Amino acid sequence: MLEYYLRMWQDERRLGAFREAFQRLDLRGQTVAEIGTGLGTFAFFACAAGAERVYAIEPHDVIGKARELARANGWAERITFVQEDARSVRLPEPVDLLVTEHFDPFFLHASVDEVILGCRERLLKPTGKFLPEEVVLFMAPVSTPEFYAELERPVRLVSKLGIEPQPLLATIYGKPIYRAFSAAELVATPGEVHRLRLREATTGHFSASLSFEVPRAAEVHGLLGWFDLRLLEGLVLSNHPQFTATAWQQAFFPISPPLAAAAGDRLHVELATFPWIDIIWKWRVRQLRSSDGAASPTVVAVRNHDSFASILCTEESLGRQGDDWRPLLNERGRIDAAVLDGCRRGLAAQAIIEELRASFGDIVRDEAYARVLLAETLRHRVDVAGRSGGGDHPTASRSGTPTTTSDAASR
Repeated sequence: MLEYYLRMWQDERRLGAFREAFQRLDLRGQTVAEIGTGLGTFAFFACAAGAERVYAIEPHDVIGKARELARANGWAERITFVQEDARSVRLPEPVDLLVTEHFDPFFLHASVDEVILGCRERLLKPTGKFLPEEVVLFMAPVSTPEFYAELERPVRLVSKLGIEPQPLLATIYGKPIYRAFSAAELVATPGEVHRLRLREATTGHFSASLSFEVPRAAEVHGLLGWFDLRLLEGLVLSNHPQFTATAWQQAFFPISPPLAAAAGDRLHVELATFPWIDIIWKWRVRQLRSSDGAASPTVVAVRNHDSFASILCTEESLGRQGDDWRPLLNERGRIDAAVLDGCRRGLAAQAIIEELRASFGDIVRDEAYARVLLAETLRHRVDVAGRSGGGDHPTASRSGTPTTTSDAASR
């Protein structure tokens, strides 16, 4: 786990841009909240820029190392580390600046509205600012035969075994794939897809239509998406493939089968997103070709893709999404319910463990396994007010001034 965050620290272009943004801001006397602090990098940048108080929000245990780094660098008095899920976190005061880089390579992810826009409504002052200020999405068709061959390899192998692979195709080609590409693989001038000002936007989801002219003959294997982060006026961080790759890389939307485009062909693209358990992407590509004397272009090919088709699910699991489905707890669900009921009654952990062993003895055969079940059930579901030991979860005093208690924060 730590290795992931250390790799993020090696992304010099991304960190350098955010550090410059903090250096340009005058944060003296201001409060800052960072969503997804990890090792605390941006919280430290905010302290160096003069912030009076910083709330560093992170659900995972890496926050412990962030605390150690804050103490080692003399920032511990100004940073309150909050180990909670950003989708439900509450702070004792609204902040002047909300910071995050919780984005996928094409910005959107399943919880973008809850994590980014929801936090804005709960945590940010009406006059507060968002860093970055704006996200602009771009897209272009690409020709990448070697990578596409990698995608096709499992299909070819299954075919060699005498198995018809057709049912796998929608899963393989029906979702965006994240990796780094080069600008040389673009086969048309990029187009702007969507623009989102994080301070005002009401949703991250969108639909867009674009048209690309292919200047030379090319086999088009997919569409490539990336974004520009407008951190501040005149300061942009982009994961465009022409630049050194950031940790985000880019998002590749496959076209299956590829399109054989002639010089002058136009590709009309319709792209849309929909919220679900995971984000649903839909992209439709029409290849148009003009002929001498023809009144209008001819539709040469049409490709439709939908990431819903790539989700591994059964008819039974889909049925469980219906409004009329009546959920019944299985054995593990009853164990979870028993743990949560013990919490509701104010029981200590040992008492809950003893109840689990008494009620579910055929499954919970020893205390060690009972502790595992307790920890798994409570992960991300409890406030650490019930935990003994030190911490720094913020609470509000009667005057409204944040104070530090021994109740550390947790998801």
